[in-house]
Amino acid sequence: RDAEFKEWRKEQTERDAKRDAELIERDAKREREQIERDAKRDAELIERDAKRDAEQIERDNKQAERDAALNETLRKLVPQNRLSPSSAMQSRSVAGSQRDAVTQHTIGASSFDSTPQKNNLKADQFDRKWYSDLSKSHSSFFKEAHLPVALGMVSKDWRKEWNRINNDAALRASEVAKKILSVYRRKPEIKALDHRKTSEKAYQTAFDHLATAVNRFAPTNPNDGRIGLRWLNSHKTQFSNHGSTGRFPDGSFFTAKSTRGTQWQDLVVVVEIKGSSEAAESDVLRGQIIQGLIDMATDRPRRFSFALSLGHKGEIRVYICTPDQIYVSLLGKLPLGQGSSEHMLNDRRVVLFILFLYEQTAKDCGFLTRDAVPLPGEFSLGKIVGMTSVSHSSLLNSSISINMDSNSEVLGRHRILEGPRTWLYPNCTFNGEKAVFKFQWIPEGDLESTVHQFIVDKGIPHIPKLLFAATVTDSESSRVAPCRGEVMVIEDVGRSVAKIFDDIDSSSIRGQMRVVDVFAAYVHTLIAAAKLDDNNQFVLHRDVSRGNLMVADSGQPYVIDWGCGRICDSNTRRSSASKKVIVGTTIYMGIRILCKRTTRSIVDDLESLFLVYCRCLWDTYGNTKSHHYEHLWKKAKLEMVEIMRKVWLRNEDTLFKCMEIRNDTPASLELLAKKMYGLLFTKPASIDSLADNSDDPRVVGFKASSWLEAFESVVGDNTAAMPYLEMFKEYVVGSDNDNDNRRDSFISAEGVNQLLVTPQYPKDNTREEYNPPETPTRSTSLKRPLTGSYDSSNSKSRHH
Repeated sequence: RDAEFKEWRKEQTERDAKRDAELIERDAKREREQIERDAKRDAELIERDAKRDAEQIERDNKQAERDAALNETLRKLVPQNRLSPSSAMQSRSVAGSQRDAVTQHTIGASSFDSTPQKNNLKADQFDRKWYSDLSKSHSSFFKEAHLPVALGMVSKDWRKEWNRINNDAALRASEVAKKILSVYRRKPEIKALDHRKTSEKAYQTAFDHLATAVNRFAPTNPNDGRIGLRWLNSHKTQFSNHGSTGRFPDGSFFTAKSTRGTQWQDLVVVVEIKGSSEAAESDVLRGQIIQGLIDMATDRPRRFSFALSLGHKGEIRVYICTPDQIYVSLLGKLPLGQGSSEHMLNDRRVVLFILFLYEQTAKDCGFLTRDAVPLPGEFSLGKIVGMTSVSHSSLLNSSISINMDSNSEVLGRHRILEGPRTWLYPNCTFNGEKAVFKFQWIPEGDLESTVHQFIVDKGIPHIPKLLFAATVTDSESSRVAPCRGEVMVIEDVGRSVAKIFDDIDSSSIRGQMRVVDVFAAYVHTLIAAAKLDDNNQFVLHRDVSRGNLMVADSGQPYVIDWGCGRICDSNTRRSSASKKVIVGTTIYMGIRILCKRTTRSIVDDLESLFLVYCRCLWDTYGNTKSHHYEHLWKKAKLEMVEIMRKVWLRNEDTLFKCMEIRNDTPASLELLAKKMYGLLFTKPASIDSLADNSDDPRVVGFKASSWLEAFESVVGDNTAAMPYLEMFKEYVVGSDNDNDNRRDSFISAEGVNQLLVTPQYPKDNTREEYNPPETPTRSTSLKRPLTGSYDSSNSKSRHH
């Protein structure tokens, strides 16, 4: 036995030695391989960094060239001995760093209510800086809240139902949550989960398994009339909006009835996922969430929408986007592969919340109608959720048909989450007639339908018919923080005024006089609206732009979109407002509005009308490729528009010199521009004095008859029919003969403007593209002082 033991011991020693040698060799091999991998990775990192540095240097050089070219342009355009800039203008610089700041601000003006100038959608590729800037621009729009509180902002029913589910007893007793977690944890990938170090890809796989398990047990029946949800792992699926490119969200909950593939308008909950090392609530992650919420509302109006994020240490957050805020709540952590009593409540809470979304969205998922009506499509007005105060109840059963071809898009201010949101569908059919359908959420302020009807009742000419209007509230669901909305169906009044310039024959006096006649009608409408009525009330439009001045196929001119208008009175006092915003379309704002003056009057509306006229004249007879045109009408950056406007409108010579008007420009149209310029910018009201003075000197001596005389001098002895100019003449003469002083009084509404230092946010479609199928001169000087102001503290201005 001793010999056998010695033999065994000898063999065991040999085995141990062999094993140790193998381990040493294996460790050495692993170390060599690791060194090779590290060296390869370091080389790749060095190469990548060198490539990035080279690209950055190239971008910096290009930016420096652009800055130098712009500085040279401004040096030539703004000679110091001819222009005396205001102190505010002198303090500005167009150097590279400040230009970058301006660029950053243009992304960040979510609460800036001016009309966006172009439809600039997010591109397909992932761009961290884009998302980070987008998040920073909406930072004030986010609000941390406990989940029950956030759900209460959707409705009290949502909060009540979640509180019923989310308690220890209900969580422990939930058999469906237990079954879902059991199915989820059978997957081999789930067993390896570790929140301390998990990649984005691993989290995407895990959440897909969890959502798929919930989808399997969710009691959704697409045949019972409810919308319901269905899960899609969309990380590699490109989504699309109508007529635009798409992005790739990490996950999506669609309406169960959606049969049209992956379209953003059918999305109910968007999911974005990052790795566990990503900082909690990082700007990039929030930016992706914001862009997803914007894309969801691009084609379809939303009363609310949901998003989920998964990232830092497995934390799942819930985002609830309402018309007035995005509420963010921490739900819990993604369930791990090994369940424990310690994490049981967290795991079941996460599962039951996703199941809760299935059940609640089946009742109401925030769409305009309860049914998932595809857009373009047809639906009954009575199907709209939450309608109250219907203007024509007999039309509730009428259907509105929304038509969109491959080249059209939904207009309005809906690609900006903060502030009022508007969806405008121009190509509609209502009771067999062409119409425009409009839906909007208004956190506060006057409803557009109220202002529109006030104008109609006042007898103001050239206003489209309001076919249907209804207030939309959350009274049906008893939302904790109600937000007013409205539905409007408006008469289709043809095409933009810019189109009539395309029809002008330079040799045709009749065509030229038609343009003069149409603009006389616009002046008539704006002045009549701004006159004090018998109740000492008046209205300013505040958003006169090329897209809001229309001409019907019959030739009838119209002033549309009174959504920025305000009903004011002469006895209201302005109070200090902590939050101020600019109203209007940047490129058509008067110079005083651009310079952040708080007093707004009829003269500002007429100045905007003059700018619209000049833009149309410039497009037709001027040089549209010049630097002046680019910075005044295309780029639409607030500070540059102000600077270039002062250069352009310095005097009558620069007015046409900057436009580079051709020789074949009709003399009458050129004369009308000169006459309007003289009324707005002659001494003491030069362009610089208007920008520097707190008060507008043009208001005190304003005369409606002066505008009438200007138009009549352009017409001269011409015998062409001028029906709208005649209407304007009758109005002025009637005002002059009326013994009631109120008929001849215009007031300056101080505080109507309300300002915000943040520049405009141009990431939205503009109404610029809304082009549906197409007297004795007696003095009317003021007989009463121009006093009175308008309270702006309770009226957040908006744009649609």
